[in-house]
This record gives sequence, structure tokens and C-alpha cells, in this order.
Amino acid sequence: MNNLVVRVLFAVVAAPVFLALAWHGETTRFVLLAVLCATGAWEFARMVRLKWGGPSLDLFAPVATLVFLTILRSPFPLDYLWQALVFVGLVVIAFARVETEEIFPWLARQGFGIWFFGCWVAPALWSLFGPEPGWTGAGPFLFVSVAMWVADSGAYFAGRLFGRHKLCPGISPKKTVEGAVGGVLLTLAYALGVAPYWMPQLQGAETVLAVGLVLALASIVGDLLESAVKRSCGVKDSSRLFPGHGGLYDRFDSLFFAAPVAVSVLELLFWGGIGASIF
Repeated sequence: MNNLVVRVLFAVVAAPVFLALAWHGETTRFVLLAVLCATGAWEFARMVRLKWGGPSLDLFAPVATLVFLTILRSPFPLDYLWQALVFVGLVVIAFARVETEEIFPWLARQGFGIWFFGCWVAPALWSLFGPEPGWTGAGPFLFVSVAMWVADSGAYFAGRLFGRHKLCPGISPKKTVEGAVGGVLLTLAYALGVAPYWMPQLQGAETVLAVGLVLALASIVGDLLESAVKRSCGVKDSSRLFPGHGGLYDRFDSLFFAAPVAVSVLELLFWGGIGASIF
């Protein structure tokens, strides 16, 4: 089964579930983000262990990520305490189970995965949701999520049709400059067409195009980052969660990187209220 057919089949199955969870309300949105972030953390910890060994964090990494995500819903001002407990726990595991000369490299690699999904991805995705159900509360999240799919699709087809010049052959040999340009252009067109409905807070074509450009570029960087992680770990896919299609991190690598970038840009430049409780 070729890659295009696999992509389409995955979208047909996953899109309705993704949309329903994002649409309904706070609880289902929390479930959606819990699945995304915890699974991503598990896959990251697994890749690191397959390459460099050390104790398994197949349970600790997703649980730690869920702790960070749960903090976002907690009315109690104990977030730093829970964060400290997570990283103290990681250090204790390192001291107890890792060879002395490997403690720092192990902490750096495994700690990065927990930080990435728990402290970088989870807060950003959560802050893209509003309190209201339906489009009103889910609009920004869906706008950014669909932008990643649009950028990825544009890059895929433009690369297949026009790709000649390698973008980063040392990291991802199949990605091309022409594909990246195609992804950027399609994302800009998408932003202009959809932003008035899903992101009405963005006023003016210049602002919409700026946000679209940031999303498209962040999508490329997120894709390359995951490719670099997999190449470093010596694996083809982040996991075998979806047979013939890789893992969840493979499917949402662009979103995991682009969401925090989008929130930061919107908060700093365009939309003063989006991440006020986080940034």
C-alpha cells in the first residue's frame, strides 16, 4: 500500500474522532490532549531506550506528561511542586538504574522528551482551546491543527511533482525545497480562506498571512526535528502504533512543534488573550 493511500485512510478514520473530541467540551478536549501528549512521550522514551538502553520509562514518561497536563486544569497553585516531583523522580531513577558515566546523557535525552511533551506541547495545545463548546472554543485549535495537515499535504504533492533540490538531505533525504515552498503557499491560501471563520480575532490580510507563514515554517521545522530524533535513535518510525503508518509522533510531529510557536506569536504580536495564563 503506497504512502498516499495510507495517509488518506488514516485521515478518514482519525479525523472524525479528532474533531468530535475537540468539538464537544473541556473533558473530551482533555482526553484528546492526554492521548496525544502521553503517547508522544511514551514513543519518545521508547526510541531513546532502543538506541541507548537504560531503564524503561514506558510508564513514567506518559504519567509525568499527564501530571503536567493535569496541572493546567488544577485550581491549586502547586504547579512548581508537581514539576519538581517529576524531575526528582527522574533523577532518582537515573541514580538507581543508570551507570554513573551515563547519568547525564540519559537525563538529557529522557528529560528532553518529558519536557517537550509535558512543558512545551501540552500547555500550548491546551491554551488553544477556549471554555466554550463547538467552534467558538475549538476554532483556534482546529485552525492550527488543520494548517499542519494542509502544510504537510502541500509539501507532499509539490515535492512529488516538482521536487528537485534537497532541503535537508542529512536529516530527511526525501524532503525538497520545492515541497517546502508548496506547503507554505498552500498554508497561506488556507489561512486566508479559513481564518475569518475559525480565527476572527486575526484582523487584516497581513496578520493572517504572517500567522500562516509562521505555521508553515514551524510545520517544516517540527517535521525535520522528528526526523532528526528518529535518525539519531536509529529508527524508521516513532512506534508501530499504526501498522504500516508509524506512530502517533509521526502523524502529529508538525503540530507538536508548531502549536507552541503559534501560541507564542499570537500572544506576543496579535492576540493578547490567548495564552495569558501560561506565557
